[in-house]
Amino acid sequence: MNIIKQLMISILSFILHYSCRYKQLFFSFKFLLFLFLSTILIFLTSFSALNYFEGELIANQLTFVLDKKQDFIQEIDALNLRKISFWGLPELELSGKNFKHQNITEFNQTKGIKLKQDKNLNIDPKLEIKLSNKDQENDLKLLLLELAESIAVNCLKYDNSRNLIEFYIDFEISNSCFFQTNFDDSKKIADIEIKLGDQAFDLAWQGYTTQQPKLRNETNSTALEWTPKSGNNTLNFEVFYPLFIELELKEATNNEIILQRILSVIDTQLYHEEEEDYVTNIIKGNVRMADQDLNIEPSQFLQFQGGQGIERLYNMSLTSEGIKVLFDGTARKVLSGLNFKSPGYYIRGEFLANFMSKEQRIAIIPFLIGIVSALLVELIKEFSEKLSNHNDGN
Repeated sequence: MNIIKQLMISILSFILHYSCRYKQLFFSFKFLLFLFLSTILIFLTSFSALNYFEGELIANQLTFVLDKKQDFIQEIDALNLRKISFWGLPELELSGKNFKHQNITEFNQTKGIKLKQDKNLNIDPKLEIKLSNKDQENDLKLLLLELAESIAVNCLKYDNSRNLIEFYIDFEISNSCFFQTNFDDSKKIADIEIKLGDQAFDLAWQGYTTQQPKLRNETNSTALEWTPKSGNNTLNFEVFYPLFIELELKEATNNEIILQRILSVIDTQLYHEEEEDYVTNIIKGNVRMADQDLNIEPSQFLQFQGGQGIERLYNMSLTSEGIKVLFDGTARKVLSGLNFKSPGYYIRGEFLANFMSKEQRIAIIPFLIGIVSALLVELIKEFSEKLSNHNDGN
C-alpha cells in the first residue's frame, strides 16, 4: 500500500509540474477523472479510519475506570470466602450478639464497637473479618460492591496459589499500586454489603481507636471473636475514601471464577510503572479489527490510537494463569510491541470496513488501480503526442 501511495504522489507531482504548459490536456475529463480516482485511492490506502475492534487477553493485573455506576463483582456472591480485609477504611460501626476478647472479660458485655482511625499512628488502618476455622459451616460473602461513576479499579490481581483476590478502589486511575492522598471525601466511592452467618467470626484490626477504654491501649493490633446478631446477618456501609481490599476464597478451585459479565469503562490500563520504567501486564492476547489480527505475546505492550480505546469488558474471570477478559471498543490503530514508546506491530482501521465486507474491499482496490492505470496510459499517450507536436512546431 505504501508503494502505491508513493507512486501516485510521484505521478501527481509530475502532472502538476507540467499542468501550466499543457492546460488543455490536464484539464480534460480524463485527467480530472484520473485525479479524482487517484485521490480516492491514496486516501483508501494511506489513512487510518475509526473502526470497531474486539479481543481477548490474559493479564497478571488489570486497571480500569467505570463509566457509570455499576456492581463491580456481581458474580462473586456465589463464592464462599474465608476472609475479607479492608485497608484505608477510616471508621466503621459493628454490632453483634456478643464480642469475646481473650484477656478482657468485661468486654464480653459489649454489643457494639465503633472503630475510628487513629491519625496519630503512621499506618493505614486495617480491618479483617475471618471464619474462625477453615471447616466452619458459615456464610461469608461479598454480596455487593457497587462502584460510583468514574471510579477506578486499580491493580486487580488474583493469586491462585493463595486463593486471594486483591484490588484498590480509588477516585483516579494509577500507574502503580498505592493509595491516593488527595481526594474529596464528599464524593462516595462505593456501597458495600457483606453477608454474615450466625456463627462466630475472628475480628482483627490495627490503626483504630474504640470507645472501649480498656481496648485503647491495644488498638495498634487487636483480635477478638465476634458473633453477629441473629436475623441481622449483613454488614452494610458506604465508602468515601480509597480502599485496598483482599478477598480470600474458602476453597481452592481449578475452575474459572467469573467476576462480572459486562463492565462499561472509559479507560483501561494494561501496564504499570516499576522504578520509572513501564512494565506490561499482559501475559498473552489477541485483537481483531477490520479482518486483521494482532497477536500479543508475553512481555509485549498493547496500545490504542484514536477513538475511545477499550469501551467494554466482558466475562472478566480469574484463572490459574491470571485475569482473563474479553473486550471491544473503537480505534484507528491497535499497536503492540516490546517497546512501550515505539511499538513494532500494528493493525489499522480501514474506511471501507465500515461499509463493505472483506471480499468487497479486496475487489475494489484492484478495480480502482486498474481504472487509474488505464487512464494513466491514455494520459501518457496523449501527453507524448502533444509533446511531440510541440517540438515539431518549434
